[in-house]
Amino acid sequence: MGKKHLDSMDQLNLQMSEGRMQLAKVRSQQSEVERVLDIKKIKYKRIDISVSETLLEEMRSKAGDPTALPPQIFNDDSYCGGYLQFYDAVENEKIDHFLKLIQKVQHGCDISTDFNQTYAAES
Repeated sequence: MGKKHLDSMDQLNLQMSEGRMQLAKVRSQQSEVERVLDIKKIKYKRIDISVSETLLEEMRSKAGDPTALPPQIFNDDSYCGGYLQFYDAVENEKIDHFLKLIQKVQHGCDISTDFNQTYAAES
């Protein structure tokens, strides 16, 4: 038996499956960011990048990565980082530094996400 070649339907199903996995990963990361911010009582505002290609491009431009995926985190216009940097900051108990919060006061950071989930922090 030789290698089986994928037909176009198999390729389409594979792409859809990968898309579902990516969606689940983004949603999981997004939920974790929200959970941490809520626990720490850090105010934030959601920014829904799925409603506008312009918002997606703006998020990617501010992040300095043309392929960046949500969640990307900002404090006003200052880029904090993506999910992996956020996770590392939480694990190392450096979340205030990561979010560029000067004092432990309820400040916010913008979180650009997908799927009608928009976050922006409030001072």
